[in-house]
Amino acid sequence: MATTVLFTWDVAPALRARLRAQLGDLGLALVFPDVDPDAVPEDDQGGSGDGAAEPRPEALRALAADADVLVGWRYDDALLDAAPRCRLCVNPGAGVQHLTELFGRRAEAPTLVNSHGNAWLTAQGAVALLLALAHRVAFHDRRFRAGAWQDDLVARSHPARPLRRRRLGLLGYGHIGKAIHRLLSGWEMDVHALRTGWPEGAPAGVTAHTELAPFLAEAEVLVVALPLTPETEGMLDAEALGRLPAGALLLNVGRGPVLDEDALWDALESGQLAGAALDVWWDYRPEPDAEGRRYPSRRPFHTRQDVLCSPHRAAGPFDDLERWDDVAENLRRFAEGRPLMHVVDPARGY
Repeated sequence: MATTVLFTWDVAPALRARLRAQLGDLGLALVFPDVDPDAVPEDDQGGSGDGAAEPRPEALRALAADADVLVGWRYDDALLDAAPRCRLCVNPGAGVQHLTELFGRRAEAPTLVNSHGNAWLTAQGAVALLLALAHRVAFHDRRFRAGAWQDDLVARSHPARPLRRRRLGLLGYGHIGKAIHRLLSGWEMDVHALRTGWPEGAPAGVTAHTELAPFLAEAEVLVVALPLTPETEGMLDAEALGRLPAGALLLNVGRGPVLDEDALWDALESGQLAGAALDVWWDYRPEPDAEGRRYPSRRPFHTRQDVLCSPHRAAGPFDDLERWDDVAENLRRFAEGRPLMHVVDPARGY
């Protein structure tokens, strides 16, 4: 009997063709549900993470009855109960904070893996944000559009910040942190990195840390690339931000709640932080204000000239087909009975 792989959203035709070409020699039955976008409740639009429509839950559960593998962002008890044959669930993104409780409490949950095919795109977005923050690109773009041509007073009061030979702190040295390091290697920065352990040792040119306080004391430029777990939530509170060198720059491409929102605001107000670039936020279902505007934070970071705001888009477009190679490789490994990549430990949260 062929191994059946069910994709839980309306997969784009180009991606269907690529997956069939990559996996066609394995005899897998790849099931791509047909979806009528008009039949999908409005609240579910974009639930797949790429703006694609999803099947109605009852239709998806019917298809899941024959599935050995599920690929998608959304899982719940009803879907897993409807898939008694399922042995593997593939999350096409890196973040699994919305899944660890579900998979952790089920006695016989399928293996859960995540995917890091977007690591280079995320790193590219992170470096773009960092360079724009350091060089005050957005601020001077706004000034230019307002007619302030070569305003020396403004230029002197909002100068570029050199990155060369500064101390870079990578909070999280997984796939994204490593890619950011590689992209910034030409700046001759003094690189410090923190992770829970270094089983293979630190790479050349990296000062390895396992304790937060001494790591933060070195970080003139702090890049946050951590997953959200019970241990990392609120890790960067007022005390932690106070350990950074005065006037540090901060970039977050990990998860918003790793940062304490109020502590970040206060650090910017006091000048402890000279600027921040944020691609990840705290409230992903914000209520619109009186003018219909939606902001994913309680604090008005969008009003600050020292904050660069990005709507969680560092990971780049979902139509970049190379990002799906990670998913295809794990499907191949599963079909061939080889060890899987990126197996999630629900107890650890990643």
